[in-house]
Amino acid sequence: GGQLPKKAMDLKARGNEEFKAGMFERACEHYTQALDVLKGRNGGAEGRTLLCNRAAASLQLRDYEGVIADCTKVLDEDPDSVKALARRCLAYESTERLVEAAADAQKAVSVEHSAPGGGGLSQLGRRAQECLGRCRKAE
Repeated sequence: GGQLPKKAMDLKARGNEEFKAGMFERACEHYTQALDVLKGRNGGAEGRTLLCNRAAASLQLRDYEGVIADCTKVLDEDPDSVKALARRCLAYESTERLVEAAADAQKAVSVEHSAPGGGGLSQLGRRAQECLGRCRKAE
């Protein structure tokens, strides 16, 4: 994987700034442009980070299908990505796919609990755990 080309890095940085400012549509556009720069070369870990970032922005925009598509691409290469699992579980929950949501949430929580030195859950891990609780109540 390694480093992103400078153009992709600049686009990613702009997307991150916009995300922090709450400009989620603009952020999505810049993440998409950065991913386009990577097309045809293996984005590796950096490509997965861009997909995860775009999924986070899509989640804010309630584009749940976009979230699921991006997270699924990440998880195909990195099945233990807590960010992708947690974001996909929230998107599944929002589209009433509670069985899938619960499975992703369960996996996200167990990955975090088994992480070396990580006894506590991250913010996303906690959101996954809450999602799991809601799915179980709904069953």
